[in-house]
Amino acid sequence: MDKKKHPFSAKKQALRRAMVNALEIPAEVGLDIPKITMTGNYCLTVENHKGIIDYDLNRIRIKIGGGWVEITGSGLMLQTMSREELVIEGEIKALNLETGL
Repeated sequence: MDKKKHPFSAKKQALRRAMVNALEIPAEVGLDIPKITMTGNYCLTVENHKGIIDYDLNRIRIKIGGGWVEITGSGLMLQTMSREELVIEGEIKALNLETGL
Protein backbone atom coordinates (compact mmCIF):
# COMPACT_ATOMS: atom_id res chain seq x y z
CA MET A 1 0.00 0.00 0.00
CA ASP A 2 1.45 3.34 -1.03
CA LYS A 3 1.85 6.01 1.62
CA LYS A 4 0.09 9.24 0.77
CA LYS A 5 2.35 12.24 0.85
CA HIS A 6 1.42 15.21 2.97
CA PRO A 7 0.06 17.92 0.62
CA PHE A 8 2.95 20.19 1.61
CA SER A 9 5.97 17.95 1.16
CA ALA A 10 9.36 19.44 2.02
CA LYS A 11 10.11 20.47 -1.58
CA LYS A 12 6.69 22.02 -2.11
CA GLN A 13 6.92 23.83 1.22
CA ALA A 14 10.37 25.22 0.31
CA LEU A 15 9.05 26.40 -3.06
CA ARG A 16 6.03 28.05 -1.43
CA ARG A 17 8.28 29.81 1.10
CA ALA A 18 10.52 31.08 -1.71
CA MET A 19 7.50 32.39 -3.63
CA VAL A 20 6.05 34.06 -0.53
CA ASN A 21 9.39 35.75 0.16
CA ALA A 22 9.88 36.84 -3.46
CA LEU A 23 6.36 38.25 -3.72
CA GLU A 24 6.52 39.76 -0.20
CA ILE A 25 3.26 38.11 0.81
CA PRO A 26 2.67 37.73 4.56
CA ALA A 27 3.65 34.18 5.54
CA GLU A 28 0.39 33.51 7.37
CA VAL A 29 -1.53 34.19 4.15
CA GLY A 30 0.76 32.59 1.57
CA LEU A 31 1.59 29.47 3.59
CA ASP A 32 -1.81 28.96 5.27
CA ILE A 33 -0.30 29.21 8.77
CA PRO A 34 -1.72 31.04 11.77
CA LYS A 35 -0.36 34.24 13.24
CA ILE A 36 -0.62 34.05 17.03
CA THR A 37 -0.07 37.15 19.15
CA MET A 38 -0.12 37.07 22.95
CA THR A 39 -0.23 40.13 25.20
CA GLY A 40 0.88 39.23 28.71
CA ASN A 41 -1.08 36.29 30.01
CA TYR A 42 -4.49 37.85 29.46
CA CYS A 43 -5.05 38.35 25.71
CA LEU A 44 -4.43 36.08 22.71
CA THR A 45 -5.15 36.83 19.06
CA VAL A 46 -5.20 34.07 16.42
CA GLU A 47 -5.29 35.15 12.78
CA ASN A 48 -5.90 32.79 9.86
CA HIS A 49 -7.81 30.21 11.93
CA LYS A 50 -10.19 27.53 10.62
CA GLY A 51 -12.76 27.64 13.42
CA ILE A 52 -13.33 26.59 17.02
CA ILE A 53 -13.15 22.91 18.01
CA ASP A 54 -13.99 23.18 21.76
CA TYR A 55 -14.82 26.09 24.00
CA ASP A 56 -15.42 26.52 27.73
CA LEU A 57 -14.17 28.84 30.48
CA ASN A 58 -11.00 26.76 31.07
CA ARG A 59 -10.03 25.57 27.59
CA ILE A 60 -10.39 26.69 23.98
CA ARG A 61 -9.21 24.60 21.03
CA ILE A 62 -8.90 26.27 17.63
CA LYS A 63 -8.44 24.52 14.29
CA ILE A 64 -5.55 25.83 12.18
CA GLY A 65 -4.03 24.68 8.89
CA GLY A 66 -2.50 21.26 9.62
CA GLY A 67 -3.40 21.08 13.30
CA TRP A 68 -4.82 22.95 16.27
CA VAL A 69 -4.03 25.42 19.04
CA GLU A 70 -5.16 24.78 22.62
CA ILE A 71 -5.39 27.58 25.17
CA THR A 72 -5.92 26.65 28.82
CA GLY A 73 -6.54 28.94 31.75
CA SER A 74 -9.44 30.35 33.71
CA GLY A 75 -12.21 32.75 32.81
CA LEU A 76 -11.42 32.40 29.11
CA MET A 77 -13.79 34.44 26.97
CA LEU A 78 -14.07 34.74 23.22
CA GLN A 79 -14.12 38.54 22.77
CA THR A 80 -14.04 38.71 18.97
CA MET A 81 -14.60 36.15 16.25
CA SER A 82 -14.48 36.76 12.53
CA ARG A 83 -13.45 34.66 9.55
CA GLU A 84 -9.92 36.03 9.86
CA GLU A 85 -9.37 36.56 13.59
CA LEU A 86 -10.17 35.32 17.09
CA VAL A 87 -9.45 37.34 20.24
CA ILE A 88 -9.48 35.48 23.56
CA GLU A 89 -9.24 37.15 26.95
CA GLY A 90 -8.91 35.70 30.44
CA GLU A 91 -6.14 34.25 32.58
CA ILE A 92 -4.05 32.26 30.09
CA LYS A 93 -1.95 29.59 31.77
CA ALA A 94 -0.77 27.50 28.80
CA LEU A 95 -0.66 27.49 25.03
CA ASN A 96 -0.22 24.23 23.13
CA LEU A 97 0.37 24.07 19.37
CA GLU A 98 -0.13 20.73 17.56
CA THR A 99 0.88 20.65 13.88
CA GLY A 100 1.60 18.11 11.20
CA LEU A 101 -1.79 16.41 11.44
